[in-house]
Amino acid sequence: MNSFFKFICLSTIALLANHSMAQEKTINKTIIDDACSCIAKIKYNLSKNVKNDSIKSCITSSIVADQTRDYVEQIKKSIDTLKITAKDTVLNIGDNNIKIIVDKDYDEIQSQLMTDCPYLKALLDTNNEEHEHSYSNKKKALAFYDEGEKYYNQKKYDLAIVEFNKAVVADPKFAFAWDNLGMCYRKLERYKEAINCYKKSLDLDPKGTMPLMNMAVAYDYLNDNAMAIQTYTQFIVLHPEDPEGYYGISRIQNTTGDYANALENCAKAFELYENASSPYKQDAINVLREIVVNLKKEGKISIYNAFAEKHGLDKIKE
Repeated sequence: MNSFFKFICLSTIALLANHSMAQEKTINKTIIDDACSCIAKIKYNLSKNVKNDSIKSCITSSIVADQTRDYVEQIKKSIDTLKITAKDTVLNIGDNNIKIIVDKDYDEIQSQLMTDCPYLKALLDTNNEEHEHSYSNKKKALAFYDEGEKYYNQKKYDLAIVEFNKAVVADPKFAFAWDNLGMCYRKLERYKEAINCYKKSLDLDPKGTMPLMNMAVAYDYLNDNAMAIQTYTQFIVLHPEDPEGYYGISRIQNTTGDYANALENCAKAFELYENASSPYKQDAINVLREIVVNLKKEGKISIYNAFAEKHGLDKIKE
């Protein structure tokens, strides 16, 4: 387990011990607006890793821009030679001792963007990475699909369902149309119909991340914990480096009282989110806190302490 996760665990324990949350920093709104505008330009059909890298670049560029507004002319002179890599944390620009902290308040900014930037949530919730059967080569099916997307973006899900249904009738092997049809049913809380659509998509691409993950979520909404866990487990087997499976199963395990496994899966989810620079790592931290709170309420803190001992963390007094 990485050192940052250990820090988060220790921070969580401190928060619980003090029964108070640390005061949140006030982030310059200009940083949020700049980063959000940049995120809005990221294409939806990129892979998850490329999306995360692009989001990180938007946030980092906004942080750097904010710190350099007073040095615009000097930066203009140096911009051609200014290269920011993933390992950079401090930049020294020109001969004027200008020091830029590349990751200043990064986590706080990322967390606030999850709340204040609708483009970020939409980007992360969309998985349009293309596969063999993703799109159709039939003009009618594509026309219906495009019309369905227009209605979907307008949140007119009933009308979108009509168009996506036409698309899959025109081409039953149109995986993205099945995926989006399932999303519409899910938005309307018609979860069983959504699951049927996701199954159709998975018949075309058994490793499809979007339909498999959304099917697990639909089972969760139906309170079918057994099928939700089974589907998340299948997702983890097929995509062991994707944090979403571990995060999803940890949530279910927390609600069902399987705290030991919930802690392990939550830790794995956070580690993978952190490695991918994903904004969703805050969600894993929140689940960790919920698990520890539940353990304290139920007098089962020994479960956390066994987890802590295994991973070299401080224990909580029972």
